[in-house]
Amino acid sequence: MMDNRVEKHQYLNPVQMRSYLAYANHEVLIAGRGMGKSEGIIAPRLIRWAKEMPRATIINEAATYQQHFNRTLPGIFQGLEKFGWKRDRDFFVGHYAPDRFKIDKPYFRPIRPEYMIHFKTGACMVLVSHDRPGSANGLSAAAVVGDEAKYLNYQKHKEEVMPAIRGNAHIFGHASCFGGLLLTSDMPVSNEGQWLLDYGDENANPDLINAIIELQLDQNKFILELNKPNITEQRKSWLNREIKDLQKALDHMRLGNPEKDIPPSFFFHEAPSTENIEILRPEYFKRMQKDLSVHEYNTAILNKRFKQIPNGFYPLLSESRHGYTMFNNGYLDSLGHDVAKHQDIDCRQDLDVDPNSPLDISLDYGGNFNCMVVGQWHGNEYRLLHGFHVGSPKKLSDLLTLFKRYYRYHREKHIRYYFDHTAKQSNSVTDFRPYEEVMHILRQHDEYGSWSVADMYIGITPSYQSRYELWNKVLHPSNADRTFKYHLIHCEDWSTSCMLAPVKRTNKSFEKDKTSERDPKLKTKQERATHYSDACDTLLFAVMHNYFLINS
Repeated sequence: MMDNRVEKHQYLNPVQMRSYLAYANHEVLIAGRGMGKSEGIIAPRLIRWAKEMPRATIINEAATYQQHFNRTLPGIFQGLEKFGWKRDRDFFVGHYAPDRFKIDKPYFRPIRPEYMIHFKTGACMVLVSHDRPGSANGLSAAAVVGDEAKYLNYQKHKEEVMPAIRGNAHIFGHASCFGGLLLTSDMPVSNEGQWLLDYGDENANPDLINAIIELQLDQNKFILELNKPNITEQRKSWLNREIKDLQKALDHMRLGNPEKDIPPSFFFHEAPSTENIEILRPEYFKRMQKDLSVHEYNTAILNKRFKQIPNGFYPLLSESRHGYTMFNNGYLDSLGHDVAKHQDIDCRQDLDVDPNSPLDISLDYGGNFNCMVVGQWHGNEYRLLHGFHVGSPKKLSDLLTLFKRYYRYHREKHIRYYFDHTAKQSNSVTDFRPYEEVMHILRQHDEYGSWSVADMYIGITPSYQSRYELWNKVLHPSNADRTFKYHLIHCEDWSTSCMLAPVKRTNKSFEKDKTSERDPKLKTKQERATHYSDACDTLLFAVMHNYFLINS
C-alpha cells in the first residue's frame, strides 16, 4: 500500500497539499514567487518516488548544468533535509553511498556517478542538462523532474529526455508513479516559454484530479481512524478493506491504462503567491506591491499570464532564434558538489568567451541606476555575453568593480569602450564625466587587476528610427552575414528590457517609449526598464551599423 504520510511532519501550503494529495502521474505547476516549489513540491515527491520505486533511476532535467547547482539543487537539498532526509546519511551527492551503509545500488547504474544523487532506498537521481549533448542518451529512467521548466527547450525535452522513461517496467510498472513527470516553474514571460502553458492546457484533466483528491481524503480519514485506540476488530477489518479498495482505485486513476487508451493522470495548476500567505505573511505582499511594477507584480506574484508586447521596439527578438546557453562544464565539474562554491562564480564558467580577445562594452548611466553590456565577435557572429547593473545607493564605480571582478581571469585585458555624447555630459555628483570615470576605473590597478581601454566615441546618439531599422536588419531570420546572439542566462535582464520596450508614436515618426524609467506610478524595476536596451543599442550600432549601411 502506498504510504501517504510525509517523512516528517511539516506544514504544507494549499498548493503543496493539493500536489501531495493528487500525486498525479504527470504534473505541471506554474506558481508565483515564494511558493516553495523546490522544498515543498519537488523534495517530497522525490522521497515518495524513491520509496515506492527503490533502486529506480530518476532524471532531474535542467536547461544547463550550471542551473542545477546554482539554482535548483540548493532548494531540493533544503527540502529533503526539511522532511528528515540528511545529506551523507539518507542521500549522497556525486557518489554512491559508502559500503558501510549497506544501501543497494540502482538497477540501472549511471556510468558517471558524479552527476548523480544516490538515495537510501537504492534509487538515484541523475542530473541531465540540455547543454550536455546526449546526457540523457542511454538512460533508462522511471520518472523525470524539472524545476525552472520555462527554460527547458521543448524539442530536447520531448525528443531526448522523455524517451528515456522506460526503465524497469517489469519491476515498477504496477506503481502509480511509474513513468512520472513533475515540472515546476514561475510564469513564463517570453513567447518561447509558452510551450509549458500550452502543454498544461492541452493535457489537463481537472475532473479526474478532483476525483482523486476526494478519494485520497477519504482514504486518509480511514487511515487516521484505523490508528485510533479502542477500535473494534470488526471496524478495523472493515477499514482495512476500504483502505485497500480505495488504494486500488487510486492507483488505477493515477496510472491510467495504455492498453485501453486511458492516459495517466495529468495535474496542471497555476497558483499565485498568495496561496502561501501563512508563510510569506501579508507584509510580504505589501512590500512587493510597493517595490514591483504592475506588470512584475502580476506575473511574479499573482502568476498572471503574460506574453511579449506586440509591436514593440524589438519585434524580431526571439529567445529560440537569438538566445543560447554555453557554460564551461569542465570548470563547473572541478568545483565538485559543494553548492556554495557554485554560488561565487566568475568568467571561468563561460564557454562563449574567447579569453584571448578584447571585450566590447557599452553603458547606460544614471544617478539611481547604471548598467553595462559586454560583447565580443566570434567570426561573423556577435555575442552579447553578459549584463551587469547596480542601483542606488551603489554608483557607477561599483558597477565597474562588478565587471572587473567577474572578468579578472580574462587573459586579454583590453576593452573597446563604445559611448555616445551622453557620456560626455558633466556630472554634478563627481568631478569626472561618465566616460572619464569609466576609463579611469578600468585602467586603475586594484585587487582585480587593470585593463587597457580604447576610447570608441560614436558621436551623437543615433536616432530611434535608425536604431529600430538596424535591429530589424540584424535580427531578421534571413540575415546570415552578420548575426547577433545573446546569452540567455547572463543577459536575461537585457532581453526582458527589450521585450517590454514599447513604441511611442510621435508627430514625425516614432520613438522608444521610455516611460518605464521615469514614471514612479509604474514601479518598474530599473533592470527591466529601457536602460539595458539603450546600452546595447549603442553597442550594436557601433559594431554593426557600418556593415549594414554599406551592404544595404
